[in-house]
Amino acid sequence: MKNGYFLFLMTMALLTGCAQFAGRSRYTEEDVKRANIGQSKAFNVDTSSLLRIDLNEALEGDLINETDVLDTMLFIPLETTPESIIAYPSKIMMTDDRIFVLDSEHNIVIFDNNGRYISSLKKGQGPGEINKLMSVSYNYLEQQLMVIQNKWIMYYDKDGNPIDKGIKCAFTCKEFAAIPSGFIFFHFVSCNRHLGPQAEKALFLTNSDMNILNTGIDVLSQNNVICCIDNITRYNGSYFISQFYNDTIFCVSENGGPALKAKYLLDYSSCKAPDSESEDRVGKFYNNGSVLENATSQIFFFTCIRKGIFVVVRDKGTGHTMGGYKFDCDGFPEYLASAKTQHGEYFVSVLQPFKGMECSSPAVSPESNAKLKGLTEEDNPVLVLYKLKQF
Repeated sequence: MKNGYFLFLMTMALLTGCAQFAGRSRYTEEDVKRANIGQSKAFNVDTSSLLRIDLNEALEGDLINETDVLDTMLFIPLETTPESIIAYPSKIMMTDDRIFVLDSEHNIVIFDNNGRYISSLKKGQGPGEINKLMSVSYNYLEQQLMVIQNKWIMYYDKDGNPIDKGIKCAFTCKEFAAIPSGFIFFHFVSCNRHLGPQAEKALFLTNSDMNILNTGIDVLSQNNVICCIDNITRYNGSYFISQFYNDTIFCVSENGGPALKAKYLLDYSSCKAPDSESEDRVGKFYNNGSVLENATSQIFFFTCIRKGIFVVVRDKGTGHTMGGYKFDCDGFPEYLASAKTQHGEYFVSVLQPFKGMECSSPAVSPESNAKLKGLTEEDNPVLVLYKLKQF
């Protein structure tokens, strides 16, 4: 999955930056005092509604047939102008009228919901400009774009105009989200040793003043490699929290509070990759730490040793699952594997356009296909919005 690859590169760049500060923390004693981690408490993990999801049979699959899962597919070409050119999108956030794209070169570009270019956040060291980007998120409640750069969370309106001087952050993070009472963060443990032993947990919950209130979730490793891919995704007023190697998916309500809910437990015991390199891992699976969900469907992403990305789709109504490495599709076979977010009833993927691009799938209307006419390899990526049917 390309988004995982670029997230990995971005993570490595940040870890390298952390290493450069080893022995000379860039955070002051005042920064550490403001974080107030010494007064924080461990998350109260609520397991009362934990749902076990059996994925063993789905992971024995090889091919997902488009006609079995695909209901509707729509296209949004992102307008190509000298100001709007983007590299491969590593993160996408959508509202009813805006599309926010973070690309693999740390550009943040804003489009309307038809893909027309609106603005870009400028790089530089002036007021409102981006320098040393760490993470980006969107506050859906306040309709604000949030960017962590250097040691600050900066705020922008939905058109990219700076609207606040920002708030200082006392730690380095990789994923974050706003809740009414403050923020939730996946942070870089190796970068935040200045906070002391309580920063050994991967997840922080803070108030709006950036005081750390709760900590939780262990930093995981496999074969002595520390987990560095963590995800926070939003659906229906909750933020879903997932990690590479972690078979439990947690959630925090957008309404806040100290409770961390253990939402799903993924069961793939029959084909799970062993911890030890000395054991046979060929054909076995790692949980990729990525899950997307809407009202009717879920998509889980796995990595199979020597075979690559494996996708499992689940119908929430029937509980049925289906998985595969490949997709029998008359249109674009990679649309499932490149899914990055969800918006309403649709999942959202990215495709690089090419000359003569057209999708022959019956799930695509002539009007949607017409939007692809005239695109070439030089144009910006196309967003693919697809809805899954019940099965």
